Amino acid sequence: MSTNLTNQKIKDTFDQLLHIDGGPEAAAKHVYSGTGVQTALRVGTDRIGVGAIVIGGNFITTSAPGEDIVLLPAGDGALFLSNVVFTDVSEARAALLLGNLSVQNSNNVSITGGSISGVVFTGSFTGITLIESQSFQTVNGGNGLNLENTSLVAEGVSADIDISITPKGTGEVNITKADIDGGAIDGTVIGGSTPAAMTGTVVRSTSTLGYTTGAGGTVTQLTSKATPVTINKLSGRVTTHNAELARDTTVNFVVNNSLVTEDDVVIACVHSGATLGVYELDVDAVANGSFTLALRNHQASSNYSEAVAINFVVIKGAMA
Repeated sequence: MSTNLTNQKIKDTFDQLLHIDGGPEAAAKHVYSGTGVQTALRVGTDRIGVGAIVIGGNFITTSAPGEDIVLLPAGDGALFLSNVVFTDVSEARAALLLGNLSVQNSNNVSITGGSISGVVFTGSFTGITLIESQSFQTVNGGNGLNLENTSLVAEGVSADIDISITPKGTGEVNITKADIDGGAIDGTVIGGSTPAAMTGTVVRSTSTLGYTTGAGGTVTQLTSKATPVTINKLSGRVTTHNAELARDTTVNFVVNNSLVTEDDVVIACVHSGATLGVYELDVDAVANGSFTLALRNHQASSNYSEAVAINFVVIKGAMA
């Protein structure tokens, strides 16, 4: 009696017999066991070869150098590799049709999901709506910057590093809320178009310190030199009536001003319209909403009928 490969009699191992469906024609066939059930085919040899493919142990190789191995699913089928290790990164990218991102044409790169980690990007990017990272760094070792969380910090090796934000053309750097704890603001006008309150401990100027255009105004006195006037400005000019002011005589008049408080300091001086050396001018009283000017003709022999122009400024004060 014939025996199988395990030296058992075939009649005693009928279920181990193999049957090829349809005979040995040159086409793909199903393999059945002796009991008529489709079964797996296990070849008990060191390796087998099919065309240029060699299957041996845990390896699938080619019989000649330069031959490709193609795993091609049919129809909509997919190839699933549960645990893959590539030993060469560039070959792996080529095998997966990813190309080389450092030189890949931008039209051929499309990342629609997932994440990219451990990669250094260079060059420029367009069409990106959001980039999220714990930190961003420039590559300049000497003057490098680091953007981390809410801080932009100069972290290069140079001792002194500037951080510049420069708009283009008539563009502006708009900061809606700023807290400047040190340093200096150079070469610019603060509040040039939209003035706002500024509080500080020391305010210094090398050329001009005062009110800008729009803070001032003018008013002309009616009836007499004793008639009150109203001007609600922190800086301005009062032109008196041209009524006669007798020699060695003082006239007082009230300047109503809603911007003045009793803690303020008002400074006044004669601007024009007066004979030189005739008048003395004092601020006699400062109250909430007004101050009083005292104009004196200190000549001993002459009376004068002149419209005297008086400049004034209000310096805001505090008693606490």
